[in-house]
Amino acid sequence: MEIVNGTSKDNSPVISKGSSIHKVPEGKMIKISLTMTDDIIEDVRITGDFFAHPEDSIEQIEKNLKGSRYPDIPKKIYDLITSQKIQLVGMDKDDITHAIKLAIENMKR
Repeated sequence: MEIVNGTSKDNSPVISKGSSIHKVPEGKMIKISLTMTDDIIEDVRITGDFFAHPEDSIEQIEKNLKGSRYPDIPKKIYDLITSQKIQLVGMDKDDITHAIKLAIENMKR
């Protein structure tokens, strides 16, 4: 299948998978696994040795990112962290965004 501008030449969906491991300077490790269809996040998993409060906040971020395109990710993460008063220890919203960007750059189509 030939890919042109993020879509296949025959207009079938392009499913891509990527992952990354990002070590936050003087902080913790963030691991990202994601699946995208036609440049839209279908599934994302954020794991690592960081802490977040409340405990389900990482799952909230993952759920909030589904259906998003990369340019929308920083604002979505910021809005959710602010509105839900999520506390991140060992990383911040920019670190999550950077780790997701790395996973997208590592995509296998």
